[in-house]
Amino acid sequence: MCGERQKKRNPVALRISYSPLKHRMWPEGFTLSDLNDHLTEAGINAIKIDGFDKATLGYTDSGKGHALVYSYWRCLQVLMELNDWPYDKAIEYFEFNVMGGLQSYEGLPAPIMVHDMDWP
Repeated sequence: MCGERQKKRNPVALRISYSPLKHRMWPEGFTLSDLNDHLTEAGINAIKIDGFDKATLGYTDSGKGHALVYSYWRCLQVLMELNDWPYDKAIEYFEFNVMGGLQSYEGLPAPIMVHDMDWP
């Protein structure tokens, strides 16, 4: 088709099918403390966000070091449940006070936020 651009699919793109309301990412009884123990035993240093244990998905090597991975939507849910806030208030607080403060610290990469595709 002349003049029309065809959309090319990215064969590497993945769709994340995790819903924090429907699925458990960690085995029963597994806590962030267990993850911390694993990271310590492996000699891995990573920035942790206090109060968002339920939103932790795991960790990855970001290329500049290891980083904890969090569910953005689950972080919002934690704030809404903890403070009895509506969705808009949780986003405002999270974006300014948490995301705004996520910077590399002492050479460690900032935590990674994953935006879940199937958030209700």
